[in-house]
Amino acid sequence: AGEPEVVLDEMRAEAAEARADLQRARVALKRFETDLARTDVRAPFPGRIAAREIAVGEFAAPGRAVVRLVNTDRLEVSAQAPAQLLANVSIGDVVDVRQNEETRTGEVRALVPVGDEISRTMEVRIELNEAPTDAAPWHIGSAVQVRLPAARAATVVAAPRDALILRAGRISIFVVDDDGVAHRRDVRTGAADGDAIEIIGDLAPGERVVVRGGERLRDGETVRVLNDADKNAVS
Repeated sequence: AGEPEVVLDEMRAEAAEARADLQRARVALKRFETDLARTDVRAPFPGRIAAREIAVGEFAAPGRAVVRLVNTDRLEVSAQAPAQLLANVSIGDVVDVRQNEETRTGEVRALVPVGDEISRTMEVRIELNEAPTDAAPWHIGSAVQVRLPAARAATVVAAPRDALILRAGRISIFVVDDDGVAHRRDVRTGAADGDAIEIIGDLAPGERVVVRGGERLRDGETVRVLNDADKNAVS
């Protein structure tokens, strides 16, 4: 009776060892399948290979760069700017980006809160909006100019630059009332944006100002707007 029990115990031990071998084989197979899947390098986005970082047949450790892939459909600008200037910029703001004579808009995607110890500047990353179909393509690596606001956006009363009259240290504008009479008002100027400039002083939104011909006007003089292509002209 003792001998069959010994044989049964040996068979049970062999069966347990076989199950352990099977489990180890399954783990090894899973590891090999994972390694095999990793041999197929897949790009996270469509683009062009700008540089190869590894040679064919060379061992690629996990995390090592294989190629430098550039997304040519979604361009991003990386610019350095003084920290005090970036204080007026927030993620999502739309700014102008200029290359040669062409200007495009872009959305601020990220502000890197790490300043350079030498230049005291910080990095801002801007994702360019799509260019018009007839525009020339912007090449990756090209130098561009980024226009950032010098102050936080605010609602102000503005007028065209040509409306300003500079005489004897005075800055003034002519405002035309409903009766067509021009009144001279001394003002101060503030922030500028293109052709428009902030007017600080006695000027309300919606009032008519003389843009051309103001140098020939006198306070209280009656004027009329010429009904031609140049609607800013007066006489």
